[in-house]
Amino acid sequence: MAKNITEIIREICERSMPNVVTGVVTETEPLRIMLVDDMSILLSAQSLIVSSEMLPLKKGEELYLLATNRNKIYYVLNRV
Repeated sequence: MAKNITEIIREICERSMPNVVTGVVTETEPLRIMLVDDMSILLSAQSLIVSSEMLPLKKGEELYLLATNRNKIYYVLNRV
């Protein structure tokens, strides 16, 4: 079925919009965070942005993450 321009734009925006997810620190050196909603995803330091005010992170700590760039970059927002 053909889509109208509004549906196409909505689809594109939904895929690229940032969203908030929850993660758990599994390792601190090197930093690794596992997503709570999808435990098969283990994020490394390469895909994480952590501000200095969030340091130090502790193993087992739960965090709110902002997923951006189609879930390729995660910004650590705050502790749960």
